[in-house]
Amino acid sequence: MNLPDVTDSRLPYVCLPSIHVAGDVVKKAGTGLGPREIDDYELLYFPDGSKSMYHIGGEAYMLKEPCFIVTRPGEHHRYEYDPYQHSRHMFIHFGFERNPGLIPPLEIMQPGGPSCIPIDSDLLVGMMKQILYISYSFPEKL
Repeated sequence: MNLPDVTDSRLPYVCLPSIHVAGDVVKKAGTGLGPREIDDYELLYFPDGSKSMYHIGGEAYMLKEPCFIVTRPGEHHRYEYDPYQHSRHMFIHFGFERNPGLIPPLEIMQPGGPSCIPIDSDLLVGMMKQILYISYSFPEKL
């Protein structure tokens, strides 16, 4: 397969990430994850508000409403899941190893970019669910 010369500015080019792993999990009340640092990007969707906490750097976010969490490579972070109820989240780990020089220049991809993003659109939730469906249905394509 011949790929276009991405140095030719006349050609539109989109650098799509490689999905490493994806899932939909429920965490037991009162448990946690981390502290940890990961080598790739992670996008999480918490569909329900709860008393779960996400800690990154010197910031702490209570996940009291449906939201997305974005963690970038090398960011030190941890989770404390709701002490009273189970916490569900969907996640996708991904990277740009096919074209590391072409990571989209979006604020959300940059170190120190936004970490907790409230849901303001059903479109984003639908896209997350569709990615998970495709990754489950066609794992050989990942």
